Amino acid sequence: MITDPQQPQPPIDVRPPTGPKVLGVLSIIFASITLLFSLMNGWMSMAGQQGNSTWMVKGLPNAEARTTAYKRFYEATHPATVAQTMIYTLMSAALLIIGIGQLKYRGWARSLSVYWGILALLSLAASVLISLLVVRPANQALFQELSQAAGSGSVDSAVNSMLGSFASSPLMILGSLIFYAPYPIILVLYFSRARMRAAMEA
Repeated sequence: MITDPQQPQPPIDVRPPTGPKVLGVLSIIFASITLLFSLMNGWMSMAGQQGNSTWMVKGLPNAEARTTAYKRFYEATHPATVAQTMIYTLMSAALLIIGIGQLKYRGWARSLSVYWGILALLSLAASVLISLLVVRPANQALFQELSQAAGSGSVDSAVNSMLGSFASSPLMILGSLIFYAPYPIILVLYFSRARMRAAMEA
């Protein structure tokens, strides 16, 4: 079939894909939430390291033993918490900047999204390793001491035993992986596509 040269051709859709803009908004939101929680976690660790955890045992029986348990916990986990806080803070700050670039279809944001995604997965693996080797054993020791301080057979002792089982459960680490891992994978897969290299400015 011969096409009539006079016949108007349908317009070519040159609109940029909306994906970078959507992911830019999500990057900013995700980075802001993670940054807030990591800074709060770091502040709580710092407060505990300085001995400002007495409010947690105020009015409870055997408060001195409980305070000692918390002190041991923060001393054991402080270096690990600082490391994790630094990891999440730096990665969140980087994602915040990248998210702004994604919104504006910047080429540097496309390439950095891929690099950030790979680095984020490696950082997550390091954080999980820290949790397994340091934080999880310290949690087990903390709630065991709190349970002993509460007295055998008491409701408080049972609650602390339950909390200890929950805090040291592999499900906690699995939940962290489920929450943090998908987004870096999405960024790597999406911004690695050839269409994104053509759509986003250099």
